[in-house]
Amino acid sequence: MSTPTPPRDADFASVEPLRALLTEHFGPERARRWVDEWLATELERVTDPEFAALFEPLQEHYPVPIDAFSHRLLTTDWGRLLGGIRFFNRDWQRPFVELIAWDGTTDLHQLATVTREAWHAFRPPRARLPFAAGPLPAGVWPDNALYGARVSAIAEATTSQRAVTLEPLTADEASIAEAEAFVAQTYAALAASDPVLATLITPASASQLRHCVAEGSADWICVAGARIGVLAIAEETVDFVTGDVVVEKVIAPQSRGHGYSATAQGLWAARRLRRLSAGEDEPWLLGTIDQLNRGSIKTARAVGRQALLQWGFLSLDAETP
Repeated sequence: MSTPTPPRDADFASVEPLRALLTEHFGPERARRWVDEWLATELERVTDPEFAALFEPLQEHYPVPIDAFSHRLLTTDWGRLLGGIRFFNRDWQRPFVELIAWDGTTDLHQLATVTREAWHAFRPPRARLPFAAGPLPAGVWPDNALYGARVSAIAEATTSQRAVTLEPLTADEASIAEAEAFVAQTYAALAASDPVLATLITPASASQLRHCVAEGSADWICVAGARIGVLAIAEETVDFVTGDVVVEKVIAPQSRGHGYSATAQGLWAARRLRRLSAGEDEPWLLGTIDQLNRGSIKTARAVGRQALLQWGFLSLDAETP
């Protein structure tokens, strides 16, 4: 399938501050390439039947054809809007609309009105929008944010704890199963202690852990030789930012509050620097953190990772001013 040529990001006014942010941190060449590739992919999903088919298990709950799950590029009297229906954790009862890019307006009420009408068949209560880090507009409440820093900055910012070490996971099935079970137990404990946050984040799967192992970046976090956590990282793209992404990071409940996670990230960063190939650009460590996950936000800041991008929710309730 051919990839459509995306409009220049200046045509989508909402993308311009995001492009400027990428240019500041990653340089103009990567900023232009990443944004162009991202827009091309999102536009392709307007007509890509394979993308719509990903939602087929949910179709039975809605009286719509399968192509209603495709992205839509709307033309209004004030401009254009590109968006698509989404579901929290694939739960058909938790729909929302992902607003990807738009132009011609900064009026959130206009955006909400058009979005509510275009996706009315799904009855979504809210839309999600991307923003550069900083204060959100009035009427938008936070979802999550992408935190990141150069690997060298993390290595320099982290306080060493001699007892903390990293023990690489191995590729055999028993090792993967043990790590997956540890992650599942940690999330089960979270569900008991913080059921709201537990509905907003999901554990890494065995296939994701295998991928991180294959990249040589999946480890047990150990204290004095005892396994107390898992840290798994892989090169991935989060919307339009590419880097080394935290796929999983958990600490056993009884071992939290001692800075072990921050130390582990510092150890990982130092190892990553040692493994850099000649001429390879220094990577960033990235990770998306829910705004309710205070512990992970504290750890990210402790190792020098700052919020780069954020996503916020806009109510689609007709009664909301």
